[in-house]
Amino acid sequence: MAVDEHRGHTNRPRPYGGGSPETRLSHADRDAVAELLQEAYSKGQLDENEFEQRVDAAMGAKYPSELEHLTMDLGPVRFPQSDGRAASGGEEGQETSPVQRVVSAAGHASHYYLPFVVPLLLVAVSDNMSWYVRRQAMEALNFQLFCVIAGTASTLLITPVALFWALGSVAMTGAPAVLLGVLLAVPVAVLLYCLTGWLVMPAVAGIASLMGKNWHYPMFFRLLKDK
Repeated sequence: MAVDEHRGHTNRPRPYGGGSPETRLSHADRDAVAELLQEAYSKGQLDENEFEQRVDAAMGAKYPSELEHLTMDLGPVRFPQSDGRAASGGEEGQETSPVQRVVSAAGHASHYYLPFVVPLLLVAVSDNMSWYVRRQAMEALNFQLFCVIAGTASTLLITPVALFWALGSVAMTGAPAVLLGVLLAVPVAVLLYCLTGWLVMPAVAGIASLMGKNWHYPMFFRLLKDK
C-alpha cells in the first residue's frame, strides 16, 4: 500500500468500489462501509453515538468522497467484500435491496402478529442476508423489549399510587394530593407512550424500511447491543 507523505498515513484500500470519484455509490458500497463501522463498534473503536452518526452518514452518502472520512481513523482493518455485490448470495446490491427492505419492514410489522420471534429470527440469519436487515431487526427487537419493560414498570408504579390516591382522596387535599399527582404523571406518560408507540411506531418503521431509511425508534434505552 502506498504512503501519503503529506497526510502521514497509509492509503488503505477503500471498502467500496474504486471507480471514478464521480461514480455514484451503490447499496453494496454503503453496506460495505456500514459493516466496517459495525466491526469497529464491536471492537470499541467507536462509541454508540459515533457509530450511529457515521452509519447515518454512510447510508445517506451518494459519492465515494462522502465515505472516506468515516473510516479514515479506524486503522488497518479487513474490509468487507467490495466487488459491487451484496453479502447475501452474491446478488447485485441494487437487485437485492428491495428484498432487504421488505424483510426489514416485516421485522418491524411483527409487533402486530409475532413480536420478538420474527426479529430474533432475522438477527440470527441476517449475517447471510445484509447488515441493513440485521440493524433494523435489532431496532425492532429493542423497541419491543422497551415497550414491554417500560410499560410493565409503569403499570407497577401506577397501581399502588392510584389505589392510595383513590382510597385517601376524600381526606387528602393540598400538597399531598399534588405530590401523588406528580408521582402518577411520569409513569402514566410512559405507559401511554408505550401503548401508542406499540400501535403506531411499527407502521412508521415499516414504511421507513420500505423506503430504505436507517430507522431509529425514539426510546429511552436499548437493552440489546449488536455484536
